[in-house]
Amino acid sequence: NTPSIIAPMLIFLPILGLALGIVLNSLADNLPPDAEDRRYPPRRPRCRQCGQPYAPAYWLALGHWLLRGGRCSHCRTRRPLRPVLLELACAASLPYLWLWAARPADGAGPEAIRFVAAAVVVLVFILVVAIDVEHRLILWPVVWPSAIAIALLGSVTPGHGLVKTLLDDGWQVTATVR
Repeated sequence: NTPSIIAPMLIFLPILGLALGIVLNSLADNLPPDAEDRRYPPRRPRCRQCGQPYAPAYWLALGHWLLRGGRCSHCRTRRPLRPVLLELACAASLPYLWLWAARPADGAGPEAIRFVAAAVVVLVFILVVAIDVEHRLILWPVVWPSAIAIALLGSVTPGHGLVKTLLDDGWQVTATVR
């Protein structure tokens, strides 16, 4: 990373994180089954109380909370705080991961792969935590695509490869006797 690219990336990545937060919120709202055991495809953000979709200006939960106090324009029910926290977690994690992945000696290619791999893992974790905290579920439609994506990214990550990604036991704990 050259110093000239640091400032633009530290502005761009939180914005990208907020946009990805909108997508993750949609997944967290629609993938778990509702009270009648129905599942929905990802769709526009909507009020949980009245079911009316939010105007595009309020898809970003943080903006909705700042501009309208998080209240639905149809039924005046307050939007939950989880979407705001999820968006903030995404917005904060991407710049951190980009700085973490930066190893100028490796070059831009490995750095980008390391960043994308770490971002996928962290964003999947944020989605799993959001669904688990609200519904006490870890969903197969999240786990399987994530496992495949992480395996593919791990196979192209410098220093890993497919065999090490799938078979390496990197979590070995050694005990020392004193």
